[in-house]
Amino acid sequence: MSLKRKHASAKDDKSTVERVHKLEANVLNSHQNLNDIVEIYTIAQSTNAEAAFTAVNSLGRIYSAMWTKGLLKRTKGPQQDAAAAKVSEWLRDNYRQYTDLLRSMLGHREAPIQVTSLRLYLQMMDKEGQALGRAANNYVFPNDSYLEIIETVLNSDATSEHLVRTLVDSYLNSYDDLRLYFYRNVAKLASPDYDPFKNRGNKGARKNTVSDTFVRHAFAVMNQIRTVFSADSDASLWIAMPKTCGNEPDVVRAAAHTRAFSEAWLALMRLPLTADIYKQILLTMHKRIVPYMADAKSLMDFLSSSYEIGGSVSLLALNGLFTLMTEHNLNYPNFYEKLYALLDRNVFHVKYRARFFRLLETFLGSSHLPAYLVAAFAKRLARLALFAPPAGAVTAIPLIYNLLKAHPS
Repeated sequence: MSLKRKHASAKDDKSTVERVHKLEANVLNSHQNLNDIVEIYTIAQSTNAEAAFTAVNSLGRIYSAMWTKGLLKRTKGPQQDAAAAKVSEWLRDNYRQYTDLLRSMLGHREAPIQVTSLRLYLQMMDKEGQALGRAANNYVFPNDSYLEIIETVLNSDATSEHLVRTLVDSYLNSYDDLRLYFYRNVAKLASPDYDPFKNRGNKGARKNTVSDTFVRHAFAVMNQIRTVFSADSDASLWIAMPKTCGNEPDVVRAAAHTRAFSEAWLALMRLPLTADIYKQILLTMHKRIVPYMADAKSLMDFLSSSYEIGGSVSLLALNGLFTLMTEHNLNYPNFYEKLYALLDRNVFHVKYRARFFRLLETFLGSSHLPAYLVAAFAKRLARLALFAPPAGAVTAIPLIYNLLKAHPS
């Protein structure tokens, strides 16, 4: 491209950006210029990156102002005349096109565009929630909009690590309402009864098919969430609480947060998991999941089936089972028989060997265990130590000594 053509192109870009700013000012200054929204939306879909970016942000400011003024709120009854109702319906249709555009941008191949779309979409959701809350004189969380965001992020193959990190660090770890409804939406999206086409004009219920992409992204997000709602501190809310609020909303109730956390993790564990995700869940189970469950007993089926798989998966399941048995008084049938079966020569070569022997010593340290049971484990360990690599023998022999010392009989 010649210098003259480049100069002309840059001039056109600048002209288009200025045009967008002028159209935005016209719309915000007078409702008679609402049709200018259509032209801004057309520019937002153009291939001119700078102009499109400017137009998308411009539409965000326009629709934010409209939510604040109540122009996008659906009004029931004879409160609107026919002309005003028609304008309101037209605005909502155009707003829907804008949010659809933001959804498509969430799946863009460029991570910065994904993050910008997420930021704008959540800003729109904030204005929508505040407008609905003022109308209802209560706290209202616009979860239909939020569900669309979460569904797109978790199901898109294009979702970047930058987008996931931004969602977690800037929003889910910072705002209690976004985190609560994120967990609820994960449980909903993972349910076989969820119909992804219900609200998109497609008639007839369809069975939900959960993709491997959804599982991978849902776990990636949930595994990075570190904040837990505390009833002892003030709630941090993305959708501000109205000055006058009727009933206490779920976003400030600890029980609601605990239940949502539990349902999301249980829903994820029911899905087909890759070996890597399966092991990562088991690795963090006793520290990040069990303590915050509404009912820790609900994890028993997952941990039991994991323990019976054998190999390294069984070793990783021990931590969770131990926590349930010691802190939640749960009994596991034939626990010591299955623990004994894990003791073979392969145990000295697995990645989690040190963790296993530390737990084994804890399990066998109780003075209430019969002497013959501890003796059987000591004998098995001694026999395995004869053929173990040096590092394994060094681990096994002190454990045998400690067992004999703790159980002199």
